[in-house]
Amino acid sequence: MSAISEGYNVSINKILEKDPKIVRIKEIRQVTIYLLRELIHISIPRIGIILGIKNRSYVGKSYFVIANEVGNKDSVIGKRVRDIILKILYPENTSSAEESKKQLEILKIFSKASKIFKETKIEEREWIILKDYRAGRTLQEIGDKFDLSRERIRQIVNKLLRSEANNKEKEGYEIEFDEYLNAAKIIHKNLRVARKTKKKPVKEKRWSRFYIKCRGCGTTITPHVSLGYCERCVGNYRGGAREKEILKLGAACNRCGLSREEARKKYGRDLYLSDFGSGHMLLCRGCFMKAQGDRLGKNHGWGSH
Repeated sequence: MSAISEGYNVSINKILEKDPKIVRIKEIRQVTIYLLRELIHISIPRIGIILGIKNRSYVGKSYFVIANEVGNKDSVIGKRVRDIILKILYPENTSSAEESKKQLEILKIFSKASKIFKETKIEEREWIILKDYRAGRTLQEIGDKFDLSRERIRQIVNKLLRSEANNKEKEGYEIEFDEYLNAAKIIHKNLRVARKTKKKPVKEKRWSRFYIKCRGCGTTITPHVSLGYCERCVGNYRGGAREKEILKLGAACNRCGLSREEARKKYGRDLYLSDFGSGHMLLCRGCFMKAQGDRLGKNHGWGSH
């Protein structure tokens, strides 16, 4: 810690307290994480406790970020860290030639760690998965589309979000990944709710599957029965429609005036709801049989004999 303090000209207490007034305090703490892990082999959770960092994933990510810098000979941060390592490993004064030689040795040794931290290769399919996720589709819907489990889709989404967060940090933004992930989940949840509540386009309501209106009377209100004819034209009413029609016609025979109760007593059945060309009529059995006979006789010419 004293070597880091000297290298950055910052007190140890300010490094531990994460003083926001210190320039590059984030870089200093990341370097501290790297050196504590690489030189003293302190565990990630323990480093978090020492530096007061609750997020263990941030500690691990910081280690790999600096490992990548140390393995890059052109990196300014890497050069500074290697200088600190040189002071720790070789505290005695050395000539510039020896120092350069030891710098190369340190670069060769610690560049192995940088191989662990590589840019994640993102496949085109994974970007499509993230696009679907941000469109509000559920993990199950995306999984069915790509023949993957919900858990696998969740892992791919988290991987891509982490990659995005890393890219933003390289641009100079300071991002807490857990908060970044939670924000993405909240947006996804809101989009899912919006998709469920979105009204579907209203389909054209047809009178029947094959007919837009009754072939007989042209109605679109009375329900279809068969072959393009409505209940009224066929005379075959369903449910409470027949009862409504009877009440509409007076609930009595339209020829003799016999009521429904009287017709039931006399003929043992209810009134007929019939159509003899002049519209619907309510007829008792006697009047119905007479009207039926008249129609048959007229059709076959029986009345002329």
